[in-house]
Amino acid sequence: MELKYRLREASVLYCREQSNEKITRNNVYYEVQNAYYTLDEKKNKLPVAYLGMKQAKQNYELSSGRYKVGVGDPIELNDAQVQYKNAQLVYYQTLYELNSAHAKLEKTIGRNIVQDGVLLQ
Repeated sequence: MELKYRLREASVLYCREQSNEKITRNNVYYEVQNAYYTLDEKKNKLPVAYLGMKQAKQNYELSSGRYKVGVGDPIELNDAQVQYKNAQLVYYQTLYELNSAHAKLEKTIGRNIVQDGVLLQ
């Protein structure tokens, strides 16, 4: 009887370890997938932030030109300057988030990423 119970216990422990292995495999897959999608999302946000910064700079330059020739007022110039600084802040924040997502994906997969694939070390 003792041998029968030991075999049953070993069988249950084996099934439990198989389940734990599957859970760990799924967790790793989810973590890699999540890091990749986060990186992809940040890559798509960067051109939008850059365009916003570029437009704010053009608006600031126009306001500055209008102010220099005497057509614009200082409040308009100041508003344009604040919008430009805020757009720069958004751009640099997006760039930081992109680099952080890139680093997180590299940490998750345990390898350095190059532009066209994975660089094995």
